[in-house]
Amino acid sequence: MIGCQLKKSCIPLMLNHELKKYLETYFDYEVKIFCQLGGGKNNHVFKITFNNNKNIVIKNYYTDFSDKKDRLNKEWMFLSHAKKIEPKCVPTPINFNKNLNLACYSFVSGRKYEKKEINKNALKDSIQFIKKINNIPFEFKFHDATESCVDLKLHFKNINFGINKISKDICSNNF
Repeated sequence: MIGCQLKKSCIPLMLNHELKKYLETYFDYEVKIFCQLGGGKNNHVFKITFNNNKNIVIKNYYTDFSDKKDRLNKEWMFLSHAKKIEPKCVPTPINFNKNLNLACYSFVSGRKYEKKEINKNALKDSIQFIKKINNIPFEFKFHDATESCVDLKLHFKNINFGINKISKDICSNNF
């Protein structure tokens, strides 16, 4: 079993053979540590450490036959663009595999801010980043973000979809 040996917050998991083969073929190194990182309910994010001690992140994107959103492509396009503007603020997109519905990114050390750490300077930095991204012309047209809603009707439809999905998960004990 290849599991996490780094942090308490990581959950040891068996590494899927197909995924392991894909990673080792693409990066040409053996996977040493496979560690799930905390995050949202929809997607799963893993830190991979190879036998050369290089770290990457892989993100396995949520899919559901009733939900046609292309989360992988939208995030890939955004990060590719953002990397050109603020290279230190975002991970580098490395590779993606549509069949496995995952993307590989550079590993960026860091942690979430705690509420007490969010101050005027942190907000200014965030605002500056958003301004830079919005003021640079795109080489390609950005599509709306996965969860964006251009009118109130779509917003409520999106909320109802989420509520129905959570309700089904609770009823089937998948929550």
